[in-house]
Amino acid sequence: MRGYRPATRAQLDALGAAGMLLYANRRYGNTYAIDRPALDHILARGHAQIVHVGQVAGLHALSSYPAKWLTVLLWCPRPISAARLRDRDDNAIAARLAAWDVTYRDVLAAPPGAFGLALRTDHLTPAETARRIDAANRDPHSPPAAADVAEVIAGP
Repeated sequence: MRGYRPATRAQLDALGAAGMLLYANRRYGNTYAIDRPALDHILARGHAQIVHVGQVAGLHALSSYPAKWLTVLLWCPRPISAARLRDRDDNAIAARLAAWDVTYRDVLAAPPGAFGLALRTDHLTPAETARRIDAANRDPHSPPAAADVAEVIAGP
């Protein structure tokens, strides 16, 4: 399964009523949700579970799902985010930067150990970022030490 899977309000309500909705968040006029059946489908096919979550509360919610999770913070400074949004001709830059501000506070307030790996995407190529995540995920006997989030966010 790739990308987002559209769902109606009724479908989300049914998942919630059945206890199958792990997490939901409203942003940009949409509801983004993570549900057990979708994760079950991915796990049954033997695929790695890669879940994009924009809030620390989402990480906590996912911890109730029986899978081995490597929590990764992918970070870049606000000016880099703004430039990337302009480069892709995003039509909601103000809303996305407001979300960046909320996320910044959320990440800084995260409990110690919330992220097993934290990477600055403005310092690494996408290929190097993927290589580091893969390496950390492949070695279950040597999990990465919890990332120092404040240090990563501050950067050099």
